[in-house]
Amino acid sequence: MLGPSIGIFTWSIVLNLAIIKTGFAVLNTIVMSLAVYAGSAQLASIPLMNGNFPIWIIFFTTMVINSRFIVYSAAIAPHFKDLSFFQRAILGYLNGDISFAVFTRKYPTATTDSKKEVYQYFLGTATINWVVWQLGLVVALVFGIYIPNEWNFAFAGTLVLICLIAPNLKTPKEITIGIVSILVTMFTINLPYRLGILSTVLAAMCTAFLIERMRPVNTSCPEVLIK
Repeated sequence: MLGPSIGIFTWSIVLNLAIIKTGFAVLNTIVMSLAVYAGSAQLASIPLMNGNFPIWIIFFTTMVINSRFIVYSAAIAPHFKDLSFFQRAILGYLNGDISFAVFTRKYPTATTDSKKEVYQYFLGTATINWVVWQLGLVVALVFGIYIPNEWNFAFAGTLVLICLIAPNLKTPKEITIGIVSILVTMFTINLPYRLGILSTVLAAMCTAFLIERMRPVNTSCPEVLIK
């Protein structure tokens, strides 16, 4: 987690600085970081809150942005199906983009490895992700008062997020989804209620679904047919 933690730490600092500079209360920022613990949802919801948008817009926007965690949970569920609900709830709270990627790289499918080893590996990566994120919040709170309000940290936060995402777009499928997302964002950026975010997320999900549907099925392998 050492390499990814640098990006997580930077993203946390920039995002929380952007939130503070919008005039969001410090206490509310701390509570949101601890309770919500989802940077992209925080970045999208804060302007809506400050703009007094209807609660259903805020709720729907954050639900769509965080819908990826449903996919994450479904992907790692086979590893932890024997755990209690309380233990799985803790893992669900700690589950993050980077820690999920690191974990699934080592354990792409449920294995016969020691359940304790798998549990500890996930808990270790996810906890480091959480701690580094909260440390970024602390730095933002301590040094935020020295940063001029004129600096556009919301834009800087977007740049940092791009730096975290872009290196992971390697396969033709991922690159295609990235291009579609960029184009949809360009054409929907001026939609009211920040519906451009929703449009981009839906376009990316639909593109991924269509690519998967268009992939030829390998009928020569009995295992594929069984699955």
